[in-house]
Amino acid sequence: MLVLQPFCTLAAFQEPIEAIGTRCGVPDLFTQIRCGVANGRAFLMTDDDSFCVLRPRIEKGDKVIEVWAASGKGGNAIRAHFPQAQQMALAVGAKYLQFWTVLPALNRLARRLGFEPHRTEGDFTIWRMPL
Repeated sequence: MLVLQPFCTLAAFQEPIEAIGTRCGVPDLFTQIRCGVANGRAFLMTDDDSFCVLRPRIEKGDKVIEVWAASGKGGNAIRAHFPQAQQMALAVGAKYLQFWTVLPALNRLARRLGFEPHRTEGDFTIWRMPL
């Protein structure tokens, strides 16, 4: 079962978050996420093998829930946390669930899950799912 985790749990995921930050060109990603979770502006979900960090945002007047970072053994973090992320987005009245990626494999997965390409910024593709 996936549950929101307290701030102290985040330290267990420092290494994979830093690896994501390195791949994406955001070397201080763990610090950004740590501050977001500590200040209640981001939310950590975990299970035995993976984690997902969600952050609510307002973009052009629309509520958006963004998957800020996700990782897990076997590459199943997005699939594992997708139902709960979608449920949370609907519960807060978000118009979209979205994530950014530089990884081609995630582009293929995004389409299978029902995400649509929203825009690109540099090397990133931003995927959105209308809710």
